[in-house]
Amino acid sequence: MVGDTYNVGSTIEQSIDNSIFVKVDERYELVCVAFRLAEAEEYSRCLVPDYSLEVDTWFSGFKGHPVVDYIKCVREKYNLGYSIVAKMATMIQIEKDGVSIDRKCISVKNFTGEYRSCWTRRIFRKLVRLLDDFYRDSEFHTFYENHLAYYRSIVKSSADVLSKVSLDIIEQTFCSDQYPVDIYLGLLSGPSNYSIPGVEIRKHWNKHIAIVVGVGMYDVFDQSPHISEIQLDIIIHEICHFFTRSVVDKLYGSISRSMTTIYDNIRDKMIAQGYGNPRSMTGEWINELFTTFYLVSIESDNEIQSHIVSNEERGFIFFGETFALMKKVAMDDSNWIDKEFIPAIISYSESLPQRWPELQESFIERHPRVISTKPGNNSVIIRKKSEVIIEFSEPMKTGISGTSKLEDYDFLPIDFSSCHWEGEKMFVFEVNGDLMDSGNQYAFRLPLACFVSRQSYHLSNDVDIVFTAK
Repeated sequence: MVGDTYNVGSTIEQSIDNSIFVKVDERYELVCVAFRLAEAEEYSRCLVPDYSLEVDTWFSGFKGHPVVDYIKCVREKYNLGYSIVAKMATMIQIEKDGVSIDRKCISVKNFTGEYRSCWTRRIFRKLVRLLDDFYRDSEFHTFYENHLAYYRSIVKSSADVLSKVSLDIIEQTFCSDQYPVDIYLGLLSGPSNYSIPGVEIRKHWNKHIAIVVGVGMYDVFDQSPHISEIQLDIIIHEICHFFTRSVVDKLYGSISRSMTTIYDNIRDKMIAQGYGNPRSMTGEWINELFTTFYLVSIESDNEIQSHIVSNEERGFIFFGETFALMKKVAMDDSNWIDKEFIPAIISYSESLPQRWPELQESFIERHPRVISTKPGNNSVIIRKKSEVIIEFSEPMKTGISGTSKLEDYDFLPIDFSSCHWEGEKMFVFEVNGDLMDSGNQYAFRLPLACFVSRQSYHLSNDVDIVFTAK
């Protein structure tokens, strides 16, 4: 049951069945604004244009503030960002006399682990001092107070969506009690979502886990920003992080060497997604396995296959194999993760570096290809025989198709209303021959993302097709 919206200090909150607490928190908004001014990409992708304009207008004179300069410095030197920024927001307090460190949240363990290179007590203390100055100088609290009604509407509309999340399924997946979840709504976070690490090791932990979810305007009829139903899978992903961290702790020592080798092979892809070292990459892989395992109970086989392929495209080309392994060892035994899953993953990972070339080749082969065109590519198209037939190597999802224009060529005059599939491997483009000039060249592109196989793999590459009219 969705409860009423109410204020807790400078936090606006609404509960769902006393297990999910949806919030807009002044601390998080403060930190997000500071990192936005520092041009941190993950806090500059706001999906609420009116709000971002108000933020940019109010704080336009503070782009050279010392806190902004310091954030730029530590980002460049230590790659500070993403979930650590969210974590910092929950470790400060805002009172009448300004911003200070929340001593209840401080523990040495908060500055250890995979983030220790970028997240130290020295950095934290200096950031808080500078944030306090910025809070006062910019009259941040006045800005926040001016938007309270707006924040309440965002919390209410997001709570309606979040009521569809089932924490019971998470308990069944991990054979463990599920703690209540604090969901901080990020107005400036855009599509970014973070599990806040370390809340469970605080001195006075409230037995809640915490995640950040970005909100946006997703429909012309939306009255206020909110969480989209599309994000529910991501929210489950972030909640799962709380459980899977201990799983990674148990197995990483045994697979660190293999994971380091794999990381070196996909480093650029991982860094682009915010995974700056082999351990964080491993954490994401294991967490996605459990997220997908949860989704099996609520989604179709086709949707699960799409999740698998999506992870393979991200760089985890071994994801399909390891998810099949996970399903094989999963059982009703409450201790199956320790007894079956962790040993199976350790054993699998030992041979992963040696098998990498084989896995890469297999991954490439799973993508569909165009094996023929009629008329042939770079050949003559007869104006009176006005159709082009594309044959694919794999059965395709027949509802997906599209084209784009090639530079330096006239676009082939396709009659899109008459285009159709013949079976699952052939697509027919009907062409308006009367609109072609004899001797002229016409072309179009099949974008790789517009044609997808039944197994959810997109084309291996864009395909450019050129004809000369006769």
